[in-house]
Amino acid sequence: MTAVFPALFLALAPIQGPLTPDDAGDRVADRVVLRDGTILLGQVRPGPSAEVEVVVRRSWVEEHLPDRAEAWSDRDRRARRQAQEARVRRLGQWRLERRVADEGRADPIRSWIDAELSRLDRPEDEQPFPLMVVSVPRREVASIDEQPEHRRRMLRQGWRAGFEAVESMTEDRLRAGLQDRGFAQGASDPAPIDDLLPVPAERDRRWLARRASTEALTDADLRLIRFGDLVLPEPGPGKPLDPSQMADAVGNIAGQLLGDRPAVDPIKPYLDRIERSGRIGVVVTVLHLSPGFERVAVEAILLIRTGPGRWETGTRRRAEVRSADVPAQDGRRLAEDPQVQAAMRLLQGFGLGRSDPQAQQLGLAVGAATQLALNQARTALEADLNSVALRIDRRTPGPPESPDGAAR
Repeated sequence: MTAVFPALFLALAPIQGPLTPDDAGDRVADRVVLRDGTILLGQVRPGPSAEVEVVVRRSWVEEHLPDRAEAWSDRDRRARRQAQEARVRRLGQWRLERRVADEGRADPIRSWIDAELSRLDRPEDEQPFPLMVVSVPRREVASIDEQPEHRRRMLRQGWRAGFEAVESMTEDRLRAGLQDRGFAQGASDPAPIDDLLPVPAERDRRWLARRASTEALTDADLRLIRFGDLVLPEPGPGKPLDPSQMADAVGNIAGQLLGDRPAVDPIKPYLDRIERSGRIGVVVTVLHLSPGFERVAVEAILLIRTGPGRWETGTRRRAEVRSADVPAQDGRRLAEDPQVQAAMRLLQGFGLGRSDPQAQQLGLAVGAATQLALNQARTALEADLNSVALRIDRRTPGPPESPDGAAR
């Protein structure tokens, strides 16, 4: 439906012996070499400037670095305890604040919070976490060799699949194993690994981003579309815009053409409603048209409520498409959309739509460009949200498997 707005306006090999610093090969894991010659294979992640943090597979550390494994495990255990206490507190607050409009409706987030609080109440040593984070003082690090993002994603997918010795696999071998398991090879799968790690220690801002992203991915009513001063709730996949909303859209566009501007930001009532429901995340898709209609830009933005009445941008993705670069058949397909046809009839009924073929062709080209830009921006934002959001579909990791799918 969102492509209609411009038309409305116009008409994822076991190690053989110890590794040496020269054994880079074609692996997918990042490599951190310490000054004493120790090599860590895993994934480097942002951390304090005085530390280098590396996500590693616990069994890999126990096998290859047994002299360090016990000390790292003890440190990990202490950090887990503190982080777990903070997570329990935050989850309790989230549950208390969250209010859904229909109290009789099942709430997947509240159900997940209840299950998570129950899980975190169990003794921590009973929790099987395949991965751990080790912190090494930066002064002890000789070199860091990070892999490109597509290989880093494949390593995370390999961890998710439970492949053994994935850190030393070649890219080609791992890719074949992942394809056999049905893992997506594109950037659309960010391969989150939060559920394979202990609860992390994190600042309030990071927690708010997690909470907001989880809400935006789960609650269908946390999606808005904005075009100028027009703000509408985004219909669910395959759902048409309500006829009364369509009429309101045309009326708003008519007012804009006549120079009328709302006294209050039209998005405020929606944000107020979301705040009253105790939620803190919303995705706003903003459509922009160049003055001559040659280009369409779309921004997909996650807004995070950081305080009473205070909304801040969490992450945003922008895509821009030139109308002239859209294949003509895309415009023809859009013209056959019943929603577009209804919108054009409404426009003409209000005296706003031009019926001449040239104007309609331009409107459809802009609409098709908008749809392409929408898909690009939204796909990028969805990957961002998935990389941060809590996995409310959490499952206890199963036994490790080889790339051929056999459990070990």
